[in-house]
Amino acid sequence: MVREHDEFNLIEILYRDHASIHDLFWRLRRSAEHDRGVLFDELTALMIRHEVAEEAVVFPFLASLPGGADLAGPRLEEQQRSEQDLITLSQLDPTHRGFADGVARLEAAFMAHVAREEAEVFPMIELNATITVVEHLGARYEASRHSSVYVPTRTVASGTENRASTITLMIQRIKRAVKAS
Repeated sequence: MVREHDEFNLIEILYRDHASIHDLFWRLRRSAEHDRGVLFDELTALMIRHEVAEEAVVFPFLASLPGGADLAGPRLEEQQRSEQDLITLSQLDPTHRGFADGVARLEAAFMAHVAREEAEVFPMIELNATITVVEHLGARYEASRHSSVYVPTRTVASGTENRASTITLMIQRIKRAVKAS
């Protein structure tokens, strides 16, 4: 069983990430129109870092466990859909009605993903990994997440098409950097 509140306890880190992303969705839903773009960029950066680190650390370990590949595959597909949703949303003006609706759909998909991950993935890791392994995975996850460089799209690109291209390039660049590390 995994100890709680360890600095590099993978499960605790993932719970904190999920809570931080949920908080950003909450702030985005309640924000003034002029703040939505900046908050969406923060959300995009956090989600991409989280997803890339999970893809690099969590899901390969999970897939190595008996029955783990059956859990890892669908979670990866959910994350790929959320990356596409982030790209699609980046093409909309944050004041556009479709933007708020898209963010609501993205949040619902994220919360469903989190519920499945916390109910299925976390227990499998806790049951099959020693404390040392969980802490090692947590340290690798943190290193992957913090090595990801993401530049907010609204400060680099003008126009919705450029923002979508920037997000796509950033996702690819981050994934390459994490794989190389």
